[in-house]
Amino acid sequence: MPKFTIFEIFIIVHLIMDFIFQRQWEAAKKNKDWRALAFHCFIYTIGFVPVFWFLRISFWWLLLLFLSHFVIDNQKIVQWLLEKLKGYKQNKTNQSLWTLLYIGVDQTLHLIILLIIAGLA
Repeated sequence: MPKFTIFEIFIIVHLIMDFIFQRQWEAAKKNKDWRALAFHCFIYTIGFVPVFWFLRISFWWLLLLFLSHFVIDNQKIVQWLLEKLKGYKQNKTNQSLWTLLYIGVDQTLHLIILLIIAGLA
């Protein structure tokens, strides 16, 4: 049986909770309504509870996970990174390219947070 690192387990849970468990209405409304965003982040974070409990990771890290997910999915930081660091403007970029870049930056930020928690927890 293969052994997984904490980070690999976090990636699996992340993919399940951020893609499979995110409903269409959450994805559509989370950038316009903080309650939809908070609900999505709550459901996302709940998915990590069994992992944190089993691995005996402090639940304070769940708070960081929730807050970081909220900040990243708020979309302002991702848009800022794309515009200021990469030089892409949403209204001047092909929509398919913008979406691909946006998802890439969004997911990279999430993975960085998970790597930090896995390394420090």
